Amino acid sequence: MTKKIAVLVAGDHAVERKGLVSLLAAAGSMSVIGEAANGDETLYLSMETQPQVLLLDQKILQKEGPGLIWRVWRENAGVTVLVMGNRDQLPELTGRFDAGLLGFVDTNASMEELTRVISEAANYTGTAST
Repeated sequence: MTKKIAVLVAGDHAVERKGLVSLLAAAGSMSVIGEAANGDETLYLSMETQPQVLLLDQKILQKEGPGLIWRVWRENAGVTVLVMGNRDQLPELTGRFDAGLLGFVDTNASMEELTRVISEAANYTGTAST
């Protein structure tokens, strides 16, 4: 039996968050280990649950800024952060990010695309070229 990918879902709208949780649970290869509704909960749950992948809604990132990502990485250096949203509406992420530890998923992605991107993020080893 293959180990499931541990995913933390962070989004400020409960219905959207619950929908993502249901979809990811149905995928079978993923285990949602927590749900966060804001930046503070995201940081706390990231520390407590140590997910492989943090699926972060762009609305939380827009409210909190890129400092949230740095704080999450400080507490859980191995987590890959996938920002889910519309690239055109994302705040500018300044600073040097490891290309494999920060990714983007369009909100219009199919379920297959979403699970593929999460799987790739979970399997990132830090050896990708930029």
